[in-house]
Amino acid sequence: MTTPSQDLALSPPGSPKMSRRRYMQLLSLLAASSWLAPRAAVAAPACTLAPAMSVGPYWVDQKLNRSDLTAGTARESVLSAVPMTLAIYVQGTMGEVCSNVPAAGIQVDIWHGDVNGEYSDVTGMDQANTRGEDFLRGYQVSDAEGRVLFNTVYPGWYERRTPHIHARARVYDAAGNVTYNYVTQLFFDDAFTDTVYARPPYNARGARSTRNGGDGAYRDSAMPPLLTLTHRSDGH
Repeated sequence: MTTPSQDLALSPPGSPKMSRRRYMQLLSLLAASSWLAPRAAVAAPACTLAPAMSVGPYWVDQKLNRSDLTAGTARESVLSAVPMTLAIYVQGTMGEVCSNVPAAGIQVDIWHGDVNGEYSDVTGMDQANTRGEDFLRGYQVSDAEGRVLFNTVYPGWYERRTPHIHARARVYDAAGNVTYNYVTQLFFDDAFTDTVYARPPYNARGARSTRNGGDGAYRDSAMPPLLTLTHRSDGH
């Protein structure tokens, strides 16, 4: 009888088969799906290993335990954006094979840019000075189903990057030390992004400079699987 390892896997639904050599064998991604508000019932997607990726220059460990990543901000580039709910399911793996066993107690952080592609609590690096702000950052701990849920917004773009969301999964021991750390990035279908960016306030910025195929992180990860999105029932 095979015992599932303590590895984890993050799997966007509907993803194509990919070369396993591109992926970490220990912890891989988190099963992810998202939908534009209001919320709807979404089942956990089938598990597919996803690539380990760079943490990027805008990681800040603010230790914000919250589901609503728009809370407490008056920033118009957040409040006017298209609302989105993101569900991430953490599942176990046996080597490079998904066990489909939910992994509870995993801390999952996400962070991403606002309509203008700007991150909170950073300065420089072609970004506005947002020191002291905490919009669009936070973490949740996976429940018995392996799920974390975030209320956020559809991310904007910035130079040289296609729209994306950063995700980090960590495991801690009893003393609070990190015993497992895994980082990835989540991407969107270009056609879906075009639809979102055709509406205000995104369309005020003009055409984006980079699509998925022109993004170095996307290409280097052998075209990672894309998030599956569901529209609002009112058609927005």
